[in-house]
Amino acid sequence: MTSDPKQQHSAPINEGRRKLTKASLAAPVVLGTLASRPVLADAWNCTISGQISGNISRPGKVDCATLGQSPSYYAGLAPTSWPGGTDFVQNDGDIRKFKNTPNTQSIKFADAFERFKINDANFTGNPTVLDVLRGDWDLSDNNKGLRVRQVGGFDTANGIVLGQEAIAAYMNAVDPTNGHPTFPISGPQVVAMFNAVILSGGRYDPTGVNWDITAVISYFQSLHA
Repeated sequence: MTSDPKQQHSAPINEGRRKLTKASLAAPVVLGTLASRPVLADAWNCTISGQISGNISRPGKVDCATLGQSPSYYAGLAPTSWPGGTDFVQNDGDIRKFKNTPNTQSIKFADAFERFKINDANFTGNPTVLDVLRGDWDLSDNNKGLRVRQVGGFDTANGIVLGQEAIAAYMNAVDPTNGHPTFPISGPQVVAMFNAVILSGGRYDPTGVNWDITAVISYFQSLHA
């Protein structure tokens, strides 16, 4: 275990944020679900199909970073203000465990993270949505942290960032004012993309076209400032 696991797992990924390669973007998990989905014409360049084609034939491109909010934005809100309502917050006001969300969807986020204590090797616990959004369990206590569960070789260096971005992307998708279809992916699609990367050990590669964790992170990050 490193001496500072928080820095190891929560550093944001910025390189290649707005430019994804055609090889990465051709993954059927996205193309198959986006092809027939209604999206506002002006935001077509922000869909994965639009990024692959370069949106050459369509006027009116929008700045994709204006479509959603970041993980840090949502982490700074009161949970009762999060888009999605009971997807993330129980009726009694308690924040749901990450692995039990979104509440209204039949398929939940994969159980990819755990709380831990640096001075107690036997302690583990299930993080909440807020823990994952912040990239940490308790920001005020250096003895407490958040880490990736050892699931199928999942990328431990980038995993926390993927979790943060996936939650923010879902919240953006279900925002009652600016969500899907203005936001170019739906809530269930966000969950499907996250789970595909987790369960494949960091890659989604059903047909020989690599969709790796950094490509998914970069796409989510391109949809907020």
